[in-house]
Amino acid sequence: MELKQFKKLLKELDEPYYDSKYLQIMLEKFYHKNFAEIKDMVSNYQITVTADDIQKFLDEKFIEEEPETLNRLIKRQKEYEEYMQSDEIKSGKWRETMFDNPWWADKKQIEEHCNRFADECTAARYSFEPFTLEYFHKYSNIVRKKALLLLSIIENIDNEEKEYEELRNKYDIVLNQNKEVAKEDFERLLVPTVYNIDKLISKVNDANNLSTYLTFKMSPFSLGREGISENEIYPSKSLQIVSIHDCHRPGNIPLSKRQKEELDRQMDASREACAKSLFGF
Repeated sequence: MELKQFKKLLKELDEPYYDSKYLQIMLEKFYHKNFAEIKDMVSNYQITVTADDIQKFLDEKFIEEEPETLNRLIKRQKEYEEYMQSDEIKSGKWRETMFDNPWWADKKQIEEHCNRFADECTAARYSFEPFTLEYFHKYSNIVRKKALLLLSIIENIDNEEKEYEELRNKYDIVLNQNKEVAKEDFERLLVPTVYNIDKLISKVNDANNLSTYLTFKMSPFSLGREGISENEIYPSKSLQIVSIHDCHRPGNIPLSKRQKEELDRQMDASREACAKSLFGF
């Protein structure tokens, strides 16, 4: 069952309140595991590959897929190192001759520069950006923490301890006199739970698949080049964003109708206070 099917199933609920245990039952049916196994899966679904594993894989792939390109790059690097140790460099004579026969005036040298550029582009496929692995770790840890908190709320939704009472109040989770959960809150809790668990599984699977690093590269430089800040590539750490315009981010608990009304009242009061301050009425 996909998330969109799960949402459709939730919309078909036709009672205003449901037994709180049904929250767990629906997750168990969705993941074909009991609730304890779901919690254990979320806690232990981890990235196991290391930077060394990735680098070794990429090096082996380079040798396997592009041996001639690799040999040319190694040869050029060796020639460069030898040149840097030559008498021409050590004596500084290169400064006197650097414009005698510039590469851009020599057809063979132009061709060599083009070939070198092409080889470097090919080699980029087999380069490892450590930030890429950091990205997967940080992203998966964020959605794991959110999923575990949601699972804890679901498991203890009718718990009378102060900790869970405060969480119910914070996210406006409504229980009736029989400690049953309002239909609206079923979707508000279950959809972000499934979303975060699925994102965790997806990101960990991608990270542990070594082939990912052949095509997926990420670095602070590449983000900056695209005009993207590092914060933009991760989901919010908060489980709920108290904003009318930003409250429906995937993976977050949406604001309830009552929370939205309260936020509207606060915004109206703020606008009124601002108007009084500016215009004196």
